Amino acid sequence: MQLKDIHSQIAQLLSTQRLNRSQRQPLRLPLRGVLVIPFLLQLTAAVGLTGYFSLRNGQQAVNRLAEQLLSATKQLVNQHLDSYLELPQKANQINANLIQQGVLDLNDLETIGQHFWKQIQIYPTLSYIGLTLPTGEYIGAGDWLEAPGIEVDQIAADGQAETYAVDSNGNRQKLIDRYEYFPRKEDWYIDILQLGKPNWTVAAEVSQPDEHAPFYVAANANWPIYDSSGKLLALISTDLEISHISQFLASLRPSASSRIFIIQRDGSLVGSCSLPRLSEASDFEKAMQANGRIDVLNLPVSLTQATAQYLHQTFGGFQTIQHSQTLNFNFQGDRQYVQVTPWQDDFGLDWLVVVVVPESDFMAQIHANTRTTILLCIVSAAIASLLGLFTAYWIARPISRLNRAAKAIAAGNLEQQVESSPIQELSSLSQSFNRMATQLTNSFNDLESTNETLEHRVRQRTQDLTQALRDLQQTQIQLVQTEKMSSLGQLVAGVAHEINNPISFIYGNLPHAKGYIHDLLKILQCYQQEYSTPSTSLKNLIEEVELAFLQEDLPKLLSSMQVGAERIQGIVQSLRTFSRLDESGFKPVDIHEGIDSTLMILQSRLKATSKRPAIKVIKEYDTLPLVSCYPGQLNQVFMNILANATDALDELEKHCPAVDASMYKIRICTKKAEPNGVIIRIANWGKKIPEEVYSQLFDPFFTTKPIGKGTGLGLSISHQITVENHKGKLWCNRNFERGAEFVIEIPIAR
Repeated sequence: MQLKDIHSQIAQLLSTQRLNRSQRQPLRLPLRGVLVIPFLLQLTAAVGLTGYFSLRNGQQAVNRLAEQLLSATKQLVNQHLDSYLELPQKANQINANLIQQGVLDLNDLETIGQHFWKQIQIYPTLSYIGLTLPTGEYIGAGDWLEAPGIEVDQIAADGQAETYAVDSNGNRQKLIDRYEYFPRKEDWYIDILQLGKPNWTVAAEVSQPDEHAPFYVAANANWPIYDSSGKLLALISTDLEISHISQFLASLRPSASSRIFIIQRDGSLVGSCSLPRLSEASDFEKAMQANGRIDVLNLPVSLTQATAQYLHQTFGGFQTIQHSQTLNFNFQGDRQYVQVTPWQDDFGLDWLVVVVVPESDFMAQIHANTRTTILLCIVSAAIASLLGLFTAYWIARPISRLNRAAKAIAAGNLEQQVESSPIQELSSLSQSFNRMATQLTNSFNDLESTNETLEHRVRQRTQDLTQALRDLQQTQIQLVQTEKMSSLGQLVAGVAHEINNPISFIYGNLPHAKGYIHDLLKILQCYQQEYSTPSTSLKNLIEEVELAFLQEDLPKLLSSMQVGAERIQGIVQSLRTFSRLDESGFKPVDIHEGIDSTLMILQSRLKATSKRPAIKVIKEYDTLPLVSCYPGQLNQVFMNILANATDALDELEKHCPAVDASMYKIRICTKKAEPNGVIIRIANWGKKIPEEVYSQLFDPFFTTKPIGKGTGLGLSISHQITVENHKGKLWCNRNFERGAEFVIEIPIAR
């Protein structure tokens, strides 16, 4: 190992020692942890990923199985609804054909009642068949609610209704009940006639809260019958007790925890495989709709109610569900698979079939496998940790001895030797370390002296650079602040001189004040004419306030106030025109307007002083088009050049004591330049610029003004704005007769 390398290592050790004293210790990991943790992490990651992908594949299989189960259940429900709800409309069509063909005589209601009785016998799923004539007469037969058997009902045109028990052949045997009923006044009758075609209505009868609800739900298939001229002959209604649908759904559900239910679009429950009992009066009243149906959204908390609530919130209502959807949501901590399918027929039924299956029905075995995988991970991690600890101890022991020796050397004890290790690489490292310790002992003193010398030089150089940087920053701050204060002082001086008390709001009220005073004076004159002989006290008061003088002087006073207000408005407008530094956009403006606003700002400096007469401004404006530019920046150029011209005329008396008053003038000429530009010339008749100064006019920080009066940045900034920002030119005319003339040339448009 060379001496140079040894020096580098010693310097690095010393630097590390200083950093350890002054800085916070970085995070260091023990060698045992470095050796054990990677193996442990690799093993855990491998087993964990295997378990994760197994769980994921199982979850995907569950999803596919759930979708297949939901789809199969939905198809069975749809097939059952198609066949179960087809019969009432077919029975209506058969009866309508018999009536239209004259087989059934509408004048023989008793025979029609026997025919209906026979149909109920043939089709036991039908609960009731009735026929209503336009006269109000009615005949019907069926098993109504909790009646012991099939009964026949007949209603006369005056609403007198009779219910008969019949024998095994359908013949009337006994009068059971008398009551009044007017079917033509019922809503279902009126609605069907208005619709004019076969349709469905759904009716319900609900028991008290201490019983099962509902115990009777019927779908009424209604069929109006017309003759060839369109005249109503009769209205047939066939009732189908759809409460039996719930029994079918209960027999179909895949598991005890799954749910199958059917609802209408308004949330009314048609059928369900399982319903909570409405045992409390509050639950009963909350669940009932105005039409006597159960509102599925208002059921007590259950899987059926939660599923309906989820569908209603997800789709914004049941009306928006137009095709089959498969979804999932969480209920009481368990994931639920849901499939909702619209079911419709040709006669107006529009229902939603909902199948819900909990994920827990499929996930039991998958969860068991997951627990086994986790257990394997724990056992494998424990074994890997033990093996890793043993290996780490065997490797780390000689390294630890080497580390202690290195720390002792770092502490200043260079007389260190380490034992050899049975591991070849560590043995070689120990030998190299021993040789390095010997060389360090020989060269430490020389290196320490050299290091102290270098540190002293670095500290001295750092102090010099720090002081130079501090001086440079201070100079920069002073220059920027001086330039800001110079421009701000010019603006504030002009505003303070022209506007002592801003009263611009007076101008808006002056016309109203003049009108009011004019009216008051007219009224006063009218009073004087009407009452030409005032009282003594009034006459004394008129003389005291000098009424005649007030009448004459008051209009003049208002006129002078208006002139002053207009003057203030002009000044404010000029300030607004000039102060467009915030308008960073490139836009077409009137150059003359910018020059005039700048002159208005400098108006106080142009007036006569004790040392010189007023400075005359000569404007020779040509007719110019609007020029596309940065208005605020161009106004800054005008301000810098005009301010310099004013400064030059202020110093004129010092250089030429006997100068003529006509020399105190500034001339501004504008004209259009060919092919597409404008030229602005600003000249003053102050002291002529020396020839050697022309080459430095636009250099930053160059100035001929006294110290403290200028920064030397005005013309440099103006040159940058004109040339770089506007692609124009700015120069000083060397051939001008006296003083200085600055020429600005910019394009009209870019």
